[in-house]
Amino acid sequence: MDEFMRNQNESAQPAGPDWSNKNKASEPVREIHHHHYDRRGGMGRFFLGFLIIILGLALLAQNTGWFGSLDVWGFFARLWPVFIILAGLSMLSRGGWVGGVITLVAILLIVGLIAAAFLSAPEREAEIQTFNIARGEGVKVAEVSVSFGAGTLKMQGGSSSLVSGQLESSFAELKSSSQVDGDTQYVNLETDGNFRGVYRKNQNDLAVDLNSDVPTNIDIDSGASDLNIDLSSVKVTEFTVDTGASSLDLILGDKAANASVSVDAGASSINITLPRSLGARLNAEGGLSSRNFQDFRSLGDGRYESENYASAAKKVEINIDAGVSSLNVGWK
Repeated sequence: MDEFMRNQNESAQPAGPDWSNKNKASEPVREIHHHHYDRRGGMGRFFLGFLIIILGLALLAQNTGWFGSLDVWGFFARLWPVFIILAGLSMLSRGGWVGGVITLVAILLIVGLIAAAFLSAPEREAEIQTFNIARGEGVKVAEVSVSFGAGTLKMQGGSSSLVSGQLESSFAELKSSSQVDGDTQYVNLETDGNFRGVYRKNQNDLAVDLNSDVPTNIDIDSGASDLNIDLSSVKVTEFTVDTGASSLDLILGDKAANASVSVDAGASSINITLPRSLGARLNAEGGLSSRNFQDFRSLGDGRYESENYASAAKKVEINIDAGVSSLNVGWK
C-alpha cells in the first residue's frame, strides 16, 4: 500500500524543465559576415589587378607597335616601388575614412607619376653612331647576332669589312663586340636605350652591312620592327629571326649550297623572295591568317615543297612559326 501511494505521488508531480534543450536554446547564434573577409586586402587586390591589366595592355601595345619605341620591361622595372605602395594601401583600406582619404591621395599620385613618365619625357634629336668590325686573321666563318628594339632594321651585303653600318636613333645607343675563336668570328650588335615618351616622334634605324664572301650565320632578336633583309649577295648558311609584331621582307640568294631559315614571329607580315635556282622546303606553323606560296606543292601537315626541289643543286629549309600573320613566298 505504501509503495502504491509513493508511485502515485511521483506520477502527479509536474514534469521538470528539460535542461538539455535549455542549454541548446541558450547557445549564442554565430553569423559569418562574409563582407568582413571580402574587405580584407580588397583595395590591394584591386590595385594589383589594375597593374596587371596595365602591364598586359602595354605588352600588347609593344607587340603591335602602337607606342613605337616603348620598352615595356624597362619601364615597369622602374615602377617596382608601386608594389610597396600597394601593400600599404591594402592595410589602410581597413582603417575607415582616414585610410580611404590616404588611399585616394595615393591613387592620384600614382596616376600622375605614371602619366608624367609617359607624356613629359624630353624630346631628343637623333644621333648617328657608326661601327666597323674588321675580319680577323684566319677567319672563315662569321656568327652575327643582332638584338634590336622597336624601329627599322636594314641588312644587306657589300661590306669591305666583316660587318659595318650605323645606328641613327633619338633614344638608343649601340653596343658592339667581336671575338675570334679558331676560324670563327662572333659579332654581337645590341641597341640599348630608355623609352622617351608615348607621343614623341622617336627614330631608331639600324643599318647593317655584311661581308659578301664569308659564310655567315645570322641571328636577329627584335621587338616591333620593320625588318628589311636583303641577303641576295651574302653567303648566308643560317638565318634566324625572333620578332614581335613586325613586318619582315627577306630576300635570299644562292651563294651557299645549303641554307636554313627560321622565323618566329607574332602578328606579322612576312614576305620571302627566293631565286629560281634554289629549291625550297617550307614548314608553316601557327595561326597564319593567309598563305600565298607560289609554285609550291603541299605535303600535308603544314609542309610544302617547291616544284624544283628535287632537281635543284642548292636548297633551303624554311621554318615559320607565326601568330595572326600573312605569309607570302615568291620567286625572283
